[in-house]
Amino acid sequence: MATRFNRNQLNLENLRRNFFIIKKKTSELLLPYDDVCFLKNPAVDIEKIAKANGITNIIPVSPKDIHNEHANLVGSNIKLKMTDTDEEKRFSIAHDLKHFISQERDILVEFNFSNRSKGGKTAQPFENANKLVARYSDDYKSKIQKTKYKDIFKKLSEDIAEYITDILGKTVSPKKALQVLEKIYLKNISDETIPNLPNYKLYRRFIKIAITSAINRLYHEETADYFAANILVPTERFLLWEDKSDRTIAKAFKVPIKCIKKRRTEIMYEQNFMTLENISSGSNKTE
Repeated sequence: MATRFNRNQLNLENLRRNFFIIKKKTSELLLPYDDVCFLKNPAVDIEKIAKANGITNIIPVSPKDIHNEHANLVGSNIKLKMTDTDEEKRFSIAHDLKHFISQERDILVEFNFSNRSKGGKTAQPFENANKLVARYSDDYKSKIQKTKYKDIFKKLSEDIAEYITDILGKTVSPKKALQVLEKIYLKNISDETIPNLPNYKLYRRFIKIAITSAINRLYHEETADYFAANILVPTERFLLWEDKSDRTIAKAFKVPIKCIKKRRTEIMYEQNFMTLENISSGSNKTE
């Protein structure tokens, strides 16, 4: 049975590692634009940074053109949902800049469930991903015929969210995991093929696809969100404004207010990671 993580107790060692990996890159991207007074204007010109780092065009499009997503990265072009606010568009640009820079080379879970990444280095703990597949496959005979398919998806989304929460060290919502699973379901299974996946081989194959794809996608989406938050609201700049209201800070940094609310919690940890004691002990090592 897969290990269940305590969502109220984050894996701070993993959060520390992910923070310093992201901070190293965001600091590099921000360095040419640091010659401003952050007390007067802390906002980042994310369009300029994106275009200076390979993004060719940033194009507002109709929601239907990108399936009502906030944005879509196509080659080196970012298509933005034109009905989003300017703040949401800025966050989407930063989010897709992360996808463009990495091109998602670091696949978290290989489809064959190999526990080693390219180059022979272990990328992440894979044991629980394997257990999830085994558990949901084994549950087929006793539960799949008697349980509504959406109920299984709901439970699976909770387990996947807990798995990503642990390896990122930051809370991931089961709702987001469920949204990802539903997209994978619609892409891989037609209504004619199942309503309840009665064929065991088909069910087991789909469970493998669903779990591996959902873990990979959710991991990359959450990492891109964290990157976007760090480049748009860098820790050091936020600390100059932390005594202001969330609304005032959001307006100054030109980001959605929900981003600031989330950053307050994240920066509480990040500030601790950057203390002299932690840095001198090597806690900021990324390799």
